Amino acid sequence: GDIVLRHLNLAKNWQDFLGAMAIPSVLPAVIPYADRENNIAIKVIGMFPKHKLTTEEPFATLDQAVGRNHELLDADSLPTQHNPSNGVVIYANHQVPGLLDRGPLLADRWHPPTRAMRIEQLIQQVKKHDPGTFDVIQDDKHDLFAEQFIKTFAPYMGGHSLVTWNGDTRDTQSTFKFEGLMRELAVNLFPELPRSQMLEYMDQWPMHRWSMMALLRKHLQNEGEAFARGVIEQSLKASDAIKWKRRQNIEFRHSLGYGPIGRWLFNLRIPYEGGSRETIHVERMNSDFLSSGQEVKRHKGMSFGPALKMIFDLGPSQSMHGLVTNGKHYLPIYRSARKVVKEWQRGERFQWQISDAASD
Repeated sequence: GDIVLRHLNLAKNWQDFLGAMAIPSVLPAVIPYADRENNIAIKVIGMFPKHKLTTEEPFATLDQAVGRNHELLDADSLPTQHNPSNGVVIYANHQVPGLLDRGPLLADRWHPPTRAMRIEQLIQQVKKHDPGTFDVIQDDKHDLFAEQFIKTFAPYMGGHSLVTWNGDTRDTQSTFKFEGLMRELAVNLFPELPRSQMLEYMDQWPMHRWSMMALLRKHLQNEGEAFARGVIEQSLKASDAIKWKRRQNIEFRHSLGYGPIGRWLFNLRIPYEGGSRETIHVERMNSDFLSSGQEVKRHKGMSFGPALKMIFDLGPSQSMHGLVTNGKHYLPIYRSARKVVKEWQRGERFQWQISDAASD
């Protein structure tokens, strides 16, 4: 929801900001900071129990993975990144190098760094940014992990068509082929686990693609090229046997979309046009927050639709523009929602003026 912290809104400088961040007892979050003196930062806030590592096994339950007690970390011990040397602070639901890899253990489960790496890459490509260049970044559908994986392991992919794919997920057939490759690699790298169990682990293991690339590199170092070539070619063959539909749809579900009438009135399907869990533009078959696979799971939990896109221009224009796929911008019925979601896919934006005066 729209959580507004009065002390945060009144903060005039970095010290005021830190003081405001020490007040709330809220769920964990990472909050960005910027001021007119060109200082930038991100700060971790929230209620974190003290942890200690108790296992190094690749798979473990949450109780096995960390030891917990009821004592909470104090606000001053939570990580802060202030004026980093590269001039950029980014947080995209991932383990932030230089921020979360220092200090106390906060969690044992992180989302991959792919979006943040791609955001920084696109930021560094442009000398001077404006809201339009940030719109382009928000709409980007390039899978940086796929690009890096293929560059690394192309010599062991036997001339497969994916070797020439650059990671642009708008090429949906290549996107699905790569998704299949990752799925089959997970199965083949952990043959001691039943296939169904491995696929479930993969879907609930956000870092599974990066972890598998690290495992392959380790096998390449220890067992040599023959192992890497064998497991990749075996996985590609199994992936090619998967029958993906040429036209895939995304299920955009509303919280009222239960039952035959509710599904007909409030839910919709839109053609998949690229994007994944790890691209900046997050668009995937399965939008369940905690899962990673592309399959739609109609029988498990709720899916949500595309995330909001928002740019705040604190320069002379004093404006914000973006697209929020909820509430005030459409009636929660099929045709109206479809219009907004298509605008979101095309990258169309609304614009509002920022005012110092209070408003509804």
